[in-house]
This record gives sequence, structure tokens and C-alpha cells, in this order.
Amino acid sequence: RIIREPDDEIKIQKLSILNGYIHLLQDQMQSIITASIGDIALSFLQMVEFDLYDIQLETFLRDPFSKSIGYPTISNANQQLNIYGPEWKYHKKIFKFFENEHIYDLISNSCTMIGKHGDIMAILDYFLNIIVRKKQYKKESIFMINEIIKGIDSMDYTPSDKVSICDLVLNRYTS
Repeated sequence: RIIREPDDEIKIQKLSILNGYIHLLQDQMQSIITASIGDIALSFLQMVEFDLYDIQLETFLRDPFSKSIGYPTISNANQQLNIYGPEWKYHKKIFKFFENEHIYDLISNSCTMIGKHGDIMAILDYFLNIIVRKKQYKKESIFMINEIIKGIDSMDYTPSDKVSICDLVLNRYTS
């Protein structure tokens, strides 16, 4: 509900408060997340919902060999070559309810802290099950898992624990 507000300042304010609570309650976060993982997960999945409305237009603009615009010819080569400029280093995530980079950073930070202070295996298992059960949130779940996994970097996991966590996720992604 908060993320669908039209005012970005309100979103930033509320997400900053959320980050403050997660930081303040870090010792109790494991039990809080375990008790209400369904509500927390659904809230985050709705927050990071991707905007797929213009996906065809973006494919058209980024793929010079698309059948819809044909193969490069002398007459359209300049137009097609310009789409691969220096700004095309990575694919920008386009969210449905926000565009502000600071909001993205706050959501990413929240996910990282949840991964750091929560039961990482239970959280990952929940999101991995969402990928299988709820196809409409598949992309968002993968995004959330990637952000949550960033939290294991700052924990006292052994390298073999980190490898096993990443192995679990990669096996589920590829199965």
C-alpha cells in the first residue's frame, strides 16, 4: 500500500523507517521473520513488481537483428548501431511503482539486512517455493533471492556454507 503512493518522499521515509526497525531489532529478526514470512514476502514481492508493459518496445530498441526491424542494411545501419552505446552496459530494472534509485537502494538494503539477520535457509526456501507455486511472482522472487543472498556476505558463514547456500539456489534455478 505504501509503495503505491504517488509521492516518492513518503516511500523513502517509510522504507527508511523499515530499515531502522530491521537494524534495531536485528537480534529478534529471525523470530519475527519466521513468524510472518508470508506477509513479509508478499509485501516485498508487491513492492518490487517489475513493469513489463514496454518489454516489446525495449526488445525492439535493443535487438538490431530482431525480425520486426530486419537485419542491418546500409540504410538503417546508423540507427541500429546507435542503440548499443555506452549506456547499454547492463539492463536497468524497471519497477512498476517507483523509478527513484534511492527507493531501490532502500529496498535492496532491507533485503540484505533480512538475509543477514534472518534464518537465511528458511527465507530462501520460501522464495524458492514461490517461484514454483506462483508464476506471476517468478521474476520478483528471483530478484528478492539475489538481494537477500547479499546478506550472507557480511555474516560469519564459512566459505563452504556460502557455497552450499548458493548451490541450493542455483540448483533450484536450473531445475
